[in-house]
Amino acid sequence: MRAASSTRCSVRRRRVRVAEYDPSWRVAVADLMSRGWGARPDEAELGWFYERNPVRPASVMLAVEGDLVIGSVAISFQPTALGEVGFAVHLATDPDYRGRGVFSTLQTANDSRRRSCRAISVHQKCPSTSSVSAGSIPISSGTFCSCA
Repeated sequence: MRAASSTRCSVRRRRVRVAEYDPSWRVAVADLMSRGWGARPDEAELGWFYERNPVRPASVMLAVEGDLVIGSVAISFQPTALGEVGFAVHLATDPDYRGRGVFSTLQTANDSRRRSCRAISVHQKCPSTSSVSAGSIPISSGTFCSCA
């Protein structure tokens, strides 16, 4: 079922809605990633991360215009000493929509979801190209949340 709430986004002044992922979106999300990344991910891998992760299903928010998925932000969960921790995976924005507020709209939706489950959010600086080439190996980057 593709229920979605509507929200205004600066994307070309058109109505973009934020939708929660369900398996009926998997092909459209893989298509988005193909457009955004230049390579199509394996749909079985997306199914594992999004639907069959043994910790719990991912939290995936989509930006949709008409029937076209134009953005995706997913949080996949892993067990840690702190409890279940979510980390960002499979982030994508359609190249034709970049710089128009798609990611910030999705991040706002994820922040609302995080607050509703009283999650802890830890922001780490993403590694720069120079730190990686200098031999620094980042443990992780992105936004983390832990839902108790």
